Amino acid sequence: MKFEEIRNVYAENMQSLSDQYEQDSHKVDPYIYDWASIFTPIEESMWSEIRAAGLPMFPQFPVFNYFLDFANPFVKVAIECDGAGWHDPKKDAKRDKKLQEAGWIIYRIPGHVCNRVLLCPAELKELEFDEEEFAQRVHDYMTKTARGVVMAIKQKHFW
Repeated sequence: MKFEEIRNVYAENMQSLSDQYEQDSHKVDPYIYDWASIFTPIEESMWSEIRAAGLPMFPQFPVFNYFLDFANPFVKVAIECDGAGWHDPKKDAKRDKKLQEAGWIIYRIPGHVCNRVLLCPAELKELEFDEEEFAQRVHDYMTKTARGVVMAIKQKHFW
């Protein structure tokens, strides 16, 4: 099964990843596995945004008996892409509680957000909005698009 294989790949490479992270957290090579072969469409979209932002995250990272969609084990931050067909809110809450008790911060991103495209703040500046509408559109971008959420996570945990 792929998940047992992924668990083994991380076990074999964790020391090297840790060493790379200590040297330069933004230059860790997460390509220790053929991730594209296992991504769902929303995970693929999120991975593109994570890589474009330069976030040091690792796909399908094993913690306890779970696999986090994208995680950084060194700062214990994870992104979970919640496609409607795959996630159960009750199970997710129980899982998140256990992870949070172990020091993890979990960001749950609904699947529709992973694929949403809105004008970025720089593009919004070129349009004429009053201050309140501009602020609302920036807020929507930062909370309702994969790129915005990734940027917010980067600012909070990786700068």
